[in-house]
Amino acid sequence: MRRADYTYEVGKYKNKVDVITIKDLNLGSTSVTNDIENVVSDISRLEKLKAEDYMIVFKDSTGHWDGWDSSKQQFVLLGMDNWYDAIELWISRKTEL
Repeated sequence: MRRADYTYEVGKYKNKVDVITIKDLNLGSTSVTNDIENVVSDISRLEKLKAEDYMIVFKDSTGHWDGWDSSKQQFVLLGMDNWYDAIELWISRKTEL
């Protein structure tokens, strides 16, 4: 199985929330969605960071933004059309808990 093709950035949202942003390049390999554990592991190793300390959002091969919760090892269904709305939705869900 070929690994996912992607780009990523590590940064902050509104200077408060640490975020890893992943974009699926959709080049015919495995999707980021289907390879998320390996993708996050690779980024964590390359950047020397603990993924559990970051909000992880990714643009899937269909162009929608969803999330990955490394602490729980599960997807966060956001289904947003843009990065900003995906982050805002996830933050609003976290504050509701």
